[in-house]
Amino acid sequence: MQPRLMKIAQAAAYCGCSVTHFRKNIAPYLPAQNWLFENGAVYDKQDIDKYIDDKKVDHLANTQKKIKNTTGGKRLSRKGNYKWSQKDCQDSLSGTVSGTSINNTEAEQFAEVLTQVRRKKRKLS
Repeated sequence: MQPRLMKIAQAAAYCGCSVTHFRKNIAPYLPAQNWLFENGAVYDKQDIDKYIDDKKVDHLANTQKKIKNTTGGKRLSRKGNYKWSQKDCQDSLSGTVSGTSINNTEAEQFAEVLTQVRRKKRKLS
């Protein structure tokens, strides 16, 4: 059974973090109980639980806000993958071809330059 009041090392272990992390990131947001022991503060397990629950709710709310902002309001599947609308994932109209997609003018220019290079005679050294 876990004690309700914990010294800093116990509280850090209860949170699953180092004492340094607990002191820097968690303890400032918890009321320290100095009245019980003369040689240091103790932290109430219920205060720690409430802090963790509040942080979890804040994190979930911020995550949902970020998802809504990045997806333009589109819903996500249960696995977190985007459900793309039809216009977002349009198939190729010319069929299945592997390689890099480039427009026709770039392809024509490349073919013309390649033809010119092949026509030039190599200099023998």
